[in-house]
Amino acid sequence: MEIKIDRLGKRYQHGWVFKDLSYTFKEGTVYGVAGRNGSGKSTFLKIISGLLSSTQGLIHYEHLHHLIHRASIYTQVSVAAPYTELIEECNLAEMIDFHIQFKPSKTLHSVSDWLDIMELQHARQRPLYQFSSGMKQRVKLALAMYSASKILILDEPTSNLDDAAKLWFFSHLEKNVEEKIVLIASNEIMDFKLCSEILQM
Repeated sequence: MEIKIDRLGKRYQHGWVFKDLSYTFKEGTVYGVAGRNGSGKSTFLKIISGLLSSTQGLIHYEHLHHLIHRASIYTQVSVAAPYTELIEECNLAEMIDFHIQFKPSKTLHSVSDWLDIMELQHARQRPLYQFSSGMKQRVKLALAMYSASKILILDEPTSNLDDAAKLWFFSHLEKNVEEKIVLIASNEIMDFKLCSEILQM
């Protein structure tokens, strides 16, 4: 998988969030997206993931020398971000079962496997609205990292995580870099510890 952006930009009524951004993202690499608050990091990730359209510029998604149409890119993208929601009326096992109907994993073959990875077997039957913010973040991250998607987008991945959960996150991220393009947006320098390149917004 390869993503090429050419003079990409996004404008709202108040002005440009960012413009004239060109870059190439390659499979098997972790990229950091850095910048001050309001610099357009989350907006940029939403455009890459297909959630937003750009105002200017082009995005080319290519896999095995074939272009992927932008309207179909959602099938290749997994996202964990503050703006992604869990179905809080579901218990954890139901949430996992629902998720894997659309985004299965190459390595996890049962709900129990997912629970083991999350280290949340004890919360299997607990509804998600009863979860702490850190537990919800762990669920979001695991669902995104272990889905069989070519593009993994993580926006503020360590928000709401304690020190032990941060170690859990980096350990599992390292196992899920191969054959993926990973984009991490954050204001925390430590979130970029596995990044080979940093895109400054």
